[in-house]
Amino acid sequence: HHIRVRDIDVPKTVLKTRYEHYEYVVMLFIVKNGPTVFMEHMIRIFRSFLDMFVIMYIDNILKYSGSKGEHREHLRLVLEILRDKKLFAKLSKCESCLEEVRFIGHVISTKGVVMDPIKVEMIL
Repeated sequence: HHIRVRDIDVPKTVLKTRYEHYEYVVMLFIVKNGPTVFMEHMIRIFRSFLDMFVIMYIDNILKYSGSKGEHREHLRLVLEILRDKKLFAKLSKCESCLEEVRFIGHVISTKGVVMDPIKVEMIL
């Protein structure tokens, strides 16, 4: 999540310690607007594919396809965009070729979209 802070705003990011001070040149996720700025950035770079075969939520990318051929092509496009923008996917968090996935409180499958029963149970 390395979105650069504008040069004129770097002095506003100062972290003071006893003997030193540090200025951040990239936005931290813990900064109040960090997640919002990051999501806007992701939406901007994936805009042409949103709701065609990509759904975004903060740092989650859900890619969906109708066939294995489409899946390979869509995956190639998503990974190419990430590489070109110098963004990285953590392989241990990536899943592929699933017929059912849990995503932001929903279960999405070939049968449709339903509320995640685990989340519903937590509320009840």
